[in-house]
Amino acid sequence: MAAAATFATPIRLTSIGLGALEAYQQQWEGHPNRRYSWPWPGIVSGIRRDEPSRFKVAVWSNDVLCGLAVGRTRADYCRVDYLEASPDPDHPLKGRVAIVASGAAIAYATALRKHEVRLMNPLPVVVPHYLALGFALANPPETTQYCWWKIP
Repeated sequence: MAAAATFATPIRLTSIGLGALEAYQQQWEGHPNRRYSWPWPGIVSGIRRDEPSRFKVAVWSNDVLCGLAVGRTRADYCRVDYLEASPDPDHPLKGRVAIVASGAAIAYATALRKHEVRLMNPLPVVVPHYLALGFALANPPETTQYCWWKIP
């Protein structure tokens, strides 16, 4: 990432399991500030637990679910297809979920010896944020736009 991030708030990463889905339903579902209407229980239920090609992470601060991300790996890269921060404007990691989730994806891709991480279909409003983190924007003709990070 462009610069090391420091946080005064505790951060915990878990897989997206029953606890994360319950927190999603209690803290996010139906919230008026949600940017996306992704059905996280359905997204996660389509992923087999033993499938190492799948990336799924819940970002927490204490008992507050601050972010969710799901993706999969390909031949030489890891892609993040869904990345959402808590819709609560006062959640403890406001503005930092992308740093934590993309850092987790980079670590996962590195462990699997992949060469790149891609954040797929970014909303135009978040592209400058990803660029500030050190990602580059790929806008290939006739395919999906993404932000990418080259793993050295």
